[in-house]
Amino acid sequence: MSDDSMREFKDEPSDRELRISELLAQYLRDRDQGESDDEEKFLAANEEFADDLRMLLDMGRVIEDMAGPLVDEDSVYGQQVNEISASSLATGELEDDAPSVTGVGTGTVVSTTARDPNQSGSLSGKEPAEPEGYQFGEYELLEVIGQGGMGIVYKARQRNLDRIVAVKMIRVGSLALDDEISRFYSEAQKAGRAVHPNLTSVYEIGELDGRHYYAMQFVDGTDLAELLRHDKISNNRIAEILRDVSAGIHAAHTHGVLHRDLKPANVLIRFSDGSALVTDFGLARQVTNPENLTRPGDTVGTPSYMSPEQASAKTDALCAASDVYSIGAILYEMLSGRPPFHAESAASTVMEVLNLDPTPPSQVQSKVSPELEAVCLKCLEKNPADRYQSAEELAEEFSRFLSGAPVLAELPNKLLQGLRWFRNVPAIGRITGNTMIRPKRAHRVVNHCLWIVPLLIVLGIFGWGMIRNMLVPAEVTLASGQRHHFYHKVGESLHRAVALRDARDLIVRTTAGSQENVNLVVDGSVHLAIAQWETIPLSEEIAIVAPLFLDKVHFVVKQGSNIRSLEDLEGRNVSLGLPNSGMRLTSERILRVCEVDTSTIGEKNRSFEDLITFPQMEAAIITTSSSNPVLHGLLADSRFQLITFSLEQIEKLLQTGYRRDRLISRDFPELVGPAGIPTISTMAFLITHVDSSDALVESTLHTLYDEIDGESVVSKLGLIKRPLAREFSVRFHPSAVRFYSLKK
Repeated sequence: MSDDSMREFKDEPSDRELRISELLAQYLRDRDQGESDDEEKFLAANEEFADDLRMLLDMGRVIEDMAGPLVDEDSVYGQQVNEISASSLATGELEDDAPSVTGVGTGTVVSTTARDPNQSGSLSGKEPAEPEGYQFGEYELLEVIGQGGMGIVYKARQRNLDRIVAVKMIRVGSLALDDEISRFYSEAQKAGRAVHPNLTSVYEIGELDGRHYYAMQFVDGTDLAELLRHDKISNNRIAEILRDVSAGIHAAHTHGVLHRDLKPANVLIRFSDGSALVTDFGLARQVTNPENLTRPGDTVGTPSYMSPEQASAKTDALCAASDVYSIGAILYEMLSGRPPFHAESAASTVMEVLNLDPTPPSQVQSKVSPELEAVCLKCLEKNPADRYQSAEELAEEFSRFLSGAPVLAELPNKLLQGLRWFRNVPAIGRITGNTMIRPKRAHRVVNHCLWIVPLLIVLGIFGWGMIRNMLVPAEVTLASGQRHHFYHKVGESLHRAVALRDARDLIVRTTAGSQENVNLVVDGSVHLAIAQWETIPLSEEIAIVAPLFLDKVHFVVKQGSNIRSLEDLEGRNVSLGLPNSGMRLTSERILRVCEVDTSTIGEKNRSFEDLITFPQMEAAIITTSSSNPVLHGLLADSRFQLITFSLEQIEKLLQTGYRRDRLISRDFPELVGPAGIPTISTMAFLITHVDSSDALVESTLHTLYDEIDGESVVSKLGLIKRPLAREFSVRFHPSAVRFYSLKK
């Protein structure tokens, strides 16, 4: 297969995969350099990827634990182990012929792992290998054919039986750890537990002169990985090889052993008869119940060939079907020329194993046997229950293919193919939890269409009338103002009326005031708000629902402050209202029109209530309803008085859009005489977004004006009544225009 065609089918890593790889690589580098070793802090700082990062770090620890502290970190092999157990998990590729982290296989080791015969000195970085021709008990060690983290493998002659064998022994430097010796014997026992023509045999386990060893079958041949690199294998030959592999693995399963690291490098092909033998049980796990074939513990393997349950470290889910998956991954590579999943890094590969469906081999390579493709895809099902339930079933399937009989596996039908295709549509992928989507252009087109289809369905089924009714949210949010102020009091009254009238919930949100309320309506954070006229923009985003009340300007000063007019405010501590409030906007406009320099005024961001609690405060310009209970509480204190504007100032302010008004003695009997105090006022409105539904506006207006138990919100609070409201020339919401045009 050409490089161009391989590039055509190679999936690019997703942004998420790349980010996970970058984060993990950086953490490992920092840890190795001693800059950081706080794993929980690292995971907390990257919460979005924490589950994936934790899984990969756990896998790295498992590999390091299984390799053990057998070699010096500066040695040649120590560097290889570190690459596999840490860096390659984050940024490197795990090659099929990489040295096993738990030791060399139980059969021959291909030339890619064999030592150069001219090489001398330490294999482990510390301990030298025994010299070739060395007599080791009944064995004459002929040459080193492999090495691993735990031991060295020699080609040897067993003199008493005059046969060639492979002898594996623990390195001298590893004898200090008893658990490593136990692991060495465990590997030998698991490899020797099942005797089968398609498994490499163990002949002897023992100890000589303090050196632990076991002798095993020497296979004169090559491994499947090497064969695939150089030869094109026919369909029948593929079936023959994997029938042997499946038969051997089934024998191991019947003796309670899962292999857990099946890959082309661990399948040996004998030169003499072409038979296949499974080797390297270094990662195998013994189980006490052959029916279950699982045992709690850590799982590792080669990412491109491991099953999803093994990749996610769910050891309680491992079963015979897990090794069946790995055989399917080998079959995939034999058919297509590449593993089913092989990303830029081991971390990305694991994520693909967990989340992606394999591309059918026939879409990667032409002239793929449909029968073998069906067998392959059945082996690679994500759910173990959907695979062959035993390696024996798989071996029988290959036998059927070789005999010309139809296989039992079937290619996914059109419906299943369609469902899998739709899983790569971004919107559907998010719903189904598929975070590793690979959308093509057609997927993106469908994704855009999905946003239109639901709307069309709703319109067709329920009709426009029901949609209008549904556009009144179950919860409506209203931005009012500061707690205990009149704006908030209006909001609370509407809240109670909505609950009684419509059994809906009106959420009243406290804010700094009008300017903030307008912004909340514009950006869609609230449905309704109360705002002064001056803060409502001229743009068409805001629509008026109803005029509510007049906000009068109250000029309040502290007795003895010698403030008698607006001009006296310069250089004084004066409350102009909270930032982003209508009160603040009105105060600054009044002072600007009356040519008072606001830059000299101190403490202007404080609320007017601070006149009582903050001794340095001397005055406040308060724009609010004269019914405001907080204002009444302030003016009940004899330390404060109301000051009038000059007639000249009022005339100037009227030119900017304010109304002529008067503070009356009914509101402030102790401070205002019968003639009242001249002032100006502005209007407070109930506003909404211009795109708000008719149903929402109509419901709100009825809540405002309709009587409940003989009293409406308008009459209870003294707000502007409906007949007068229709006289205002403002930009009403279309639904409000219709409402006010109706005579009542």
